[in-house]
Amino acid sequence: MYPTILTRRRFLKQVGGIATGSAFATALDMQKWAAAAPVDGDYRALVCVFLYGGNDGMGTIVPRSGQAYTNYSDARGPLKLASSSLLPINPITAQVAELGLPPAMAELHALFQQGKLGIVSNIGPLVVPTTRTQFQTETVPLPPNLFAHDEQQEQWQSLQSSGSAFLLTGWGGRMADLLRSLNGTSKVSMSISVNGQNVLQIGKNVVQYQLNPYGTIGLDGYQASGGDQIATALRAIFSQSRGNLLDAEWNAKMTRAIETEQTVSTALASAPAVTTVFPDTNFAQQLKMAARLISVRSLLGLRRQVFFTALGGFDTHGAQNVDHPVLLRNLSKALDAFYKATVELGVSTEVTTFTASDFGRTLVNNEQGTDHGWGNHQFILGGAVKGGECYGKYPNVLVAGPDDAYEQGRWIPTTSVDQYAATLAKWFGVSATDIPLVVPNIARFPSRDLGFLPA
Repeated sequence: MYPTILTRRRFLKQVGGIATGSAFATALDMQKWAAAAPVDGDYRALVCVFLYGGNDGMGTIVPRSGQAYTNYSDARGPLKLASSSLLPINPITAQVAELGLPPAMAELHALFQQGKLGIVSNIGPLVVPTTRTQFQTETVPLPPNLFAHDEQQEQWQSLQSSGSAFLLTGWGGRMADLLRSLNGTSKVSMSISVNGQNVLQIGKNVVQYQLNPYGTIGLDGYQASGGDQIATALRAIFSQSRGNLLDAEWNAKMTRAIETEQTVSTALASAPAVTTVFPDTNFAQQLKMAARLISVRSLLGLRRQVFFTALGGFDTHGAQNVDHPVLLRNLSKALDAFYKATVELGVSTEVTTFTASDFGRTLVNNEQGTDHGWGNHQFILGGAVKGGECYGKYPNVLVAGPDDAYEQGRWIPTTSVDQYAATLAKWFGVSATDIPLVVPNIARFPSRDLGFLPA
């Protein structure tokens, strides 16, 4: 299921009682968002891979033996993966007897073994750390509308589950606002989406730039150079003084869009050929475009970039045994190609890719598929990642057990998305002082650094 919320602006429901003077209130101070970024001359990029629909984490990171596998097998029924079919992974600090990846993920298995891929276990949106008893007795604030696609996509990408008094922004957009000075006078946005509009990259000042996997999106028939009549007429329209604020803003946005398209298309035309072979799928081509844009970062004047890519189809209520392996194979092959491309471009330690998804899915099967859950497992990939490890706490694989919100294996997250985002933001260059501006709720959790990236 693809997002249905990205074209509307709305206020979030007040849930957590954030007081005046908190990070949320501080974030309203526009002068703070103009603060100078850290002095830092290196390049870094974050690449979000959003798995729309809610990837089945328990069909992705699977216990291979012991009581955990027995419980998994009993609950999964016809959906269970045979222990012998799983590709074994052995985290340094194993939390269950053994774990494995599905056979469709051979490429990611190899990257895990090489120490380039890590796993964050049982992660999801939280307002405060929450136990099963607290959840069932409703004695702690919870993210609004749990188990709903659009709300949970929004929670993942905004980190505003505890409510706010200002319009929605995303944590990627807030990072870009804080660090935009690192990109100097570049007219190309730090935030680039290869999969349409998203909440993650909404900022106060930095506007996300969108293109498709195969190139920039321009005006049909528009030629910037020469005496083209359409271009001449449009330039005349856009240069007119406008008394109406809406008209003036439209002029400015159109002018910026045309100039950015010209700059990016010119840079891509001179990009070195990426020889790494990418699969011929839309998702893989999104990542290839991100690699091409990374290759021309110097031409664009960019030292920081945030990319948004996505793969849909993970709402597997039915036919999961057929559909899920195909989705995981597409994910594995595309991520493997992208990592190899970063190696080819000499930036593997400067690019970190991370997955996200609406929510996990139930441990218990519904015969042909699984239903909406909460906590999930995510991947982080890159040369800087401390891979070969599982971070966070793998859930107790027991229906109605201590980690189950209800009676179907809907895991209550033991790691918050706030902690995940704070770890990525710190590596990206956000100062310790400014982390609460990017992740307003981080003070409610015991750690702001999960440890999967270097300090």
